Amino acid sequence: MTESRPRKSEQALATLRAWRAWRSKHRMPLEEALKNPGAWRLYKEMLQHNGTAKADVNSYEEWLEVTKCTQRWVEWKRAHPKPLREVLADPEGWALFYAMKQEKGVTVPPTYEEWLQHQDQRRSMAYEAWVQWRRQHPGPLTEVLADPEGWALYKAKRASQDTKLPETHEEWCRDPSTIKAMAMEAWTTWRRAHPGALRKVLADPAGYQLYKHMLESSGKQADPTYEEWKERRTNSSWQAWRREHPGPLVRVLADPCGWRLYRCDLEQQQQKTGGKEKLPESYEEWLQLPQQQRNAGKKDKQLSGSSESESKRGTMATNKNRTTGNGPQKGKQQSAAMDAWLSWLGRQHSTDLNELLQNPEGWELYRAAMSKPRRPLPETYDGFRALEAASKAWSAWREEHHGSPVNVLKDPEGWKLYSALMHARGVQIPATYAEWLQMPEQRVIVAATEWVRWREQRLQQPFMQLLSAEEEGWKLFRAFVEAIGTHLPATFKEWEPGAAESLAGAQAAWRSSARWGAPRRIEVFALRRALAEVRGEEFPATYEEWLRTPSSRLRSSQTNSWKLWRRRHPGPLAEVLKDPEGWELYVKKLQSSGSHVPASYDEWMDSPQRRRQEATMNWALWRRKNRGPMLEVLQDPEGWKLYSAMKQAISGSSCEQFEEWQNSIGARKKALREWLAWKKLHPGPRYTILSDPLGWRLYRAAFAGHKTIPETYAEYIQSRQPTIEWLAWRRQHPGPLLSVLAEDGGWTLYKDHMLATGKSVPQDFEEWAESHRTATSNGNSRRGKRTVSPREEAIGAQQVTVQ
Repeated sequence: MTESRPRKSEQALATLRAWRAWRSKHRMPLEEALKNPGAWRLYKEMLQHNGTAKADVNSYEEWLEVTKCTQRWVEWKRAHPKPLREVLADPEGWALFYAMKQEKGVTVPPTYEEWLQHQDQRRSMAYEAWVQWRRQHPGPLTEVLADPEGWALYKAKRASQDTKLPETHEEWCRDPSTIKAMAMEAWTTWRRAHPGALRKVLADPAGYQLYKHMLESSGKQADPTYEEWKERRTNSSWQAWRREHPGPLVRVLADPCGWRLYRCDLEQQQQKTGGKEKLPESYEEWLQLPQQQRNAGKKDKQLSGSSESESKRGTMATNKNRTTGNGPQKGKQQSAAMDAWLSWLGRQHSTDLNELLQNPEGWELYRAAMSKPRRPLPETYDGFRALEAASKAWSAWREEHHGSPVNVLKDPEGWKLYSALMHARGVQIPATYAEWLQMPEQRVIVAATEWVRWREQRLQQPFMQLLSAEEEGWKLFRAFVEAIGTHLPATFKEWEPGAAESLAGAQAAWRSSARWGAPRRIEVFALRRALAEVRGEEFPATYEEWLRTPSSRLRSSQTNSWKLWRRRHPGPLAEVLKDPEGWELYVKKLQSSGSHVPASYDEWMDSPQRRRQEATMNWALWRRKNRGPMLEVLQDPEGWKLYSAMKQAISGSSCEQFEEWQNSIGARKKALREWLAWKKLHPGPRYTILSDPLGWRLYRAAFAGHKTIPETYAEYIQSRQPTIEWLAWRRQHPGPLLSVLAEDGGWTLYKDHMLATGKSVPQDFEEWAESHRTATSNGNSRRGKRTVSPREEAIGAQQVTVQ
């Protein structure tokens, strides 16, 4: 006996799952689906094992006979998609509704007028009257209810939910629960308009006042000011404290408060993982752990990010400098130097880096650990401080004086600061700017600057035409290219036929050359602009414009010459490819993508690939002008013709007529995919995003064949109001459903929501709670399962899906 109930529950669950699996693959009216013998067998077994089968129903014909009133009502209701109270005002609708209830054995009043006086209907009418008035009067609830009409409607709505309110609006405003709810609403509204981390948005005085009022109205203690709240929050956890104290771990943990929070966090992590390692008792003991010192070295590569200019370099420059050293041996030496520096640092009691670096031993260890290849730190700490001062002075001046170094260093002040910086680095340079220009190392940047200056004075003339007409321009350009290591012919006419290949080779050779330093930006600009002009690609006209252009836009503008040519030659592909230049670029594009390359233009015109491309392009152009669900736009004969031609060119088989396609599984899947793609781009509650006209059309196209959907969004949102009200209440009352529904107002809202969605629930909460406990004890919970459609539920499976 102890095993019979679980076995019965398992059988009921198995038959229910089998029926739902079959039903999910065969979406059609229930009476049509049950004509299938296999479907009828699954449906009958499901009803028998769930205790809802009728004894005198053994065949599909008998089932039709005992459910004919229900079927008539469902068909009539489908033809009248309006709220139930409106359609039942029609005598024919009421007669069908009454017959359906009698057939099910449900007691209802004999007349429509008596049915309207039922408590559920009075509650629904009071609710709808209040919602309609509230939409016309937005604003805080306490303010709008000062209107006597609004107060009367709100009071009637709450009375229909068996909730007693004070007699007057003033008494209601003074009620603690009202104050709490209004404070929560004000804070929630403000918070939605100010997204971001709480610690950041509460810096706004208005926001903190609302937050404080919300806590106090809930009976919680709040800090008087934002500063006190932030300090308490920061000192409450290691993560919050660390966020407010950036810097190397070895330095910030010297603060007793930081060490206390850090050790508490380690203890919590150890409790979660079940570790048995002994934790250090003090900061000094922690410093002696080699593993912690190595972690500090990895995370904090530069221990004074605000005082040394070297720490401002990114990881890319660091990695590049490392690779220019002496290979693995150099890396081992650097790692050993870092370990020696961290070991010495851990033995010191002071946490002031400036004080520690004044120690000769400390400076030697720090210098060995932090020096870059080919740019070591000065031999003394005083020299290092002088280098820092010179770097800051030069950087501040350079921020106000943009351009090539050849131009800006003409300024005596700039030359003075640059000379001081070079001498602080230990680099010997000439005493004057004129002598510096004559250095072999400056040959490339001088040639690039002269060529760019000359070219920017003649921006209106094409590049190749300018070089052929101006001998001076050719000499400057040739001097620049030869300065970077590529020999050019003596005359422009000799160079012109292979100009693009010559510049591409110059760029490749320059990149792979053994130059120890990175090229200057003006040198890069001069070569890249020349190469882009030869290829006919888009590129910034001036050096200053190039500096302001994001690198991502520069890369995208140079990726494909075919795209640029095609953009300048609009029209059908078959027409523009008659141009030999276009055909050559198109062939290169096919070769780069690994596609089949036709031998000639005529062969391409006769290929299936061309027909597919043409049909696809024609359909895409038409579709771009005709937005909306596919099921709607394809009703246009022109659109259907283009779509059919595209499908035929791709698959090679003829397409059916639109009427056949409209009712096919493929069309329904297409509509569903369109809706899901649109919904992914418009996150949010469904009743909010469907206010978009396009979204509403896509939603109707996707689901109109599966369930009854109102014609307009206004009707839809009106029918969804009980669900919206229930979800809002549920968000404020988390916990098990059985517990929260026992609270005031919860059961009424839940019941209205279930009825509005076409699901049947008992009139009394105790009756529902008993069935809920029974279903839970039997393991027949509905969590994670597909909901039965309203039609099936109305016809005879109401008790199968126990709430």
